[in-house]
Amino acid sequence: MTNIEALIAKLPPKEQHGSRPRCLVLTHGSDAEVAARLNEMLGDHGWVDPAARGWGPRGFDEPEEHQLHQSALLPPSACEDLSKWWFKKRSGRAKSPTWDLVVRARISGRDGLVLVEAKAHEKELSDDGKRFTETSNAANHERIGDAIEEARVELEKLRPGWSISAGSHYQLANRFAWAWRLASSGVPVVLVYLGFTEADEMREKGYKPIRDGEHWSGVVDDYSRGLVPKDIWEKKLDVAGTPLIALKFTLAISLTG
Repeated sequence: MTNIEALIAKLPPKEQHGSRPRCLVLTHGSDAEVAARLNEMLGDHGWVDPAARGWGPRGFDEPEEHQLHQSALLPPSACEDLSKWWFKKRSGRAKSPTWDLVVRARISGRDGLVLVEAKAHEKELSDDGKRFTETSNAANHERIGDAIEEARVELEKLRPGWSISAGSHYQLANRFAWAWRLASSGVPVVLVYLGFTEADEMREKGYKPIRDGEHWSGVVDDYSRGLVPKDIWEKKLDVAGTPLIALKFTLAISLTG
C-alpha cells in the first residue's frame, strides 16, 4: 500500500472514492507541488503563488472543505457581507454551499478566488432543486431563492440565456450565484468545473467515469443546457469591472499505485 492509499484508507468509507479523495490528493504535497498543479488547471486565467499557501482543503492534513461565508481565505468583512446576502436568519446550523476546493489566486492582475466544483462521474451532477424539510428555516429557504434570482437577473444583463433557480439544478445555480456575488463585490473569480479522469472504481459502483476532456465538456454542456449560456465557458464576463471566468477542466488522478 502506497502512502496515498494509506491516507485514503483513513477517510470515512463514503469519502474513499470519487472526487473527494482526489481533491485531497490534488492539494497534498509541498506548497510548490500543489501550486504547480493548480496553475496547470488555471492556465492563462490566473496564477497561484505557492508562498501564499492560500487554498483549502490542504491535502489530508487539513481536509476540511470551505463555506465561503466563514472561510479564512476571505476577510471577515467579506464573510459577513456574504452571510447577509445568503441568509435571512443566521445560526450555528446555517450552512452555505460547500466547495470542493477554494484557492486564492492572481486573476487579471488582482487578488481573487478560484472556486472548484469537482466530479468523478456523470451522475455527480445533480439536477435536484433545493430541498425544504420540516427542519429547514423557511426564511432562509426563501432568501436563498431570492439571492439566486438576483444573480440570474444580473447575469442575464451581461449575456442572455440564464435560467438558474433554486428549484432545479440547485448546485449549478448556487455555484454561479456565488461566483457572481463575489465578482459583484470586486473579487475576481474563476469558477472551475473539474472532471477527474481515471476514476475506474466508480465503474464498479455502476457509474460512468469521466473519460477525457471532450467527454467531460459534453457532460457539462448537457447538464447546464438551457440554464446557462453555452458560450459562457472559457470567456471573461465583466461584472462591474471585475472578471468572472467559468472553465471546464479535466485532471487524471488515480487513487492506486
